[in-house]
Amino acid sequence: MWRDNMRLADMHIHTTFSPDGKSSMEEQCIKAIEIGIPIICFT
Repeated sequence: MWRDNMRLADMHIHTTFSPDGKSSMEEQCIKAIEIGIPIICFT
């Protein structure tokens, strides 16, 4: 089934490099690992 090949991802994360970001890249990576998101993209 096609869903077997799907992966959870967050493709729009802001860090403290952005005026509306509240967490560092490291903090975001740690959180993603903690909650089981294997793919993230910083924007």
